[in-house]
Amino acid sequence: MANDRHILSIVLCIIAIITMIVIMQTGEKTKMTQSDHTASVASGTKPSIINTSTNQTSQPQTEPPPQISTTSWKTYTDPEYGFQIAYPGEYIIATPPVQQFGYDVGLKKVVDFYLNGKPLFRILIENLLTHFADREQYFSSIRKTTLSTNNVVINGAPALEAYSCGRAACLWSVSVVKGTMLFKIVPFVEIGQEKPMDTVGLPLRSIIDSFQLSNK
Repeated sequence: MANDRHILSIVLCIIAIITMIVIMQTGEKTKMTQSDHTASVASGTKPSIINTSTNQTSQPQTEPPPQISTTSWKTYTDPEYGFQIAYPGEYIIATPPVQQFGYDVGLKKVVDFYLNGKPLFRILIENLLTHFADREQYFSSIRKTTLSTNNVVINGAPALEAYSCGRAACLWSVSVVKGTMLFKIVPFVEIGQEKPMDTVGLPLRSIIDSFQLSNK
């Protein structure tokens, strides 16, 4: 019995020593963690966080806009009013007499562009001074009477995009002023179309961007 009690005492002592060692080690780790946190707060830095997640959110891929080949395009040049514009080679150009439009003397010329007998867009050349004192007065009038406008520059020439809707259809136009002359590019819009850009096969933006005034 005495031997058993002696052995039990030894075992209990060993367990007590191991427990004390574990407690001391845990306390040291806690102090180190607190010290690191205190140092991070004092220095104004945030402790690093390791992200072990392997899930990644894929970003949507933005497709570039389609490129339009202009190698087969032609150029319409008007020496009388001093402008030129590029257009696809299959387009047909017509210059109807201005009298049929019922305009006053301000309208000087109309240039229509067709594809397979369908009108696509036209260029109206007008005398700005018929109704306006200068370009700024004309632009200001358009801003007040249309749904939305956007100031743009086309080959160095200040221009104004205007978009407005009536009962029958929507009208979108680009106006360029040179001196006393107003050049207005107006796409044909069918009823039901919200924007002329919806016209199939009409690279309108590239055509407008090619519009250029002469230096004379």
